[in-house]
Amino acid sequence: MNVNRIASNKGHTFAFEIENAYICPSKIADIISTIEGVSSVRLRKRFSSEKELHVKFSFHGNEFIVWEPYGDSSRYWIGPAGQLELDNDIEPLIKVFESYRPPFMRRVLGDVMTLNFRVLFR
Repeated sequence: MNVNRIASNKGHTFAFEIENAYICPSKIADIISTIEGVSSVRLRKRFSSEKELHVKFSFHGNEFIVWEPYGDSSRYWIGPAGQLELDNDIEPLIKVFESYRPPFMRRVLGDVMTLNFRVLFR
């Protein structure tokens, strides 16, 4: 899966984005819960008022979120809930999503939704 790193002004990666056409919030919660240092994974309730916040979790004691800006973005933003300049190394989170391969049909539908046709004809 493609991961877009987001760096602070100091060049430190503090968050990342993934395309939502290839993964759903419940799968993100499942993946995150397997990472060492992650605890308290909470998936958004179906009729919650926080429509943009899909998953909340703790990573080495800091609160992180899976956020979909404006509720209709093409990407999920995964990063700290508050303070952006954390000392945490988020590479374990990034590496898990970089190695994630969606199921075949989800990949095909994701490629069609994102107009990524060159991948379909390789």
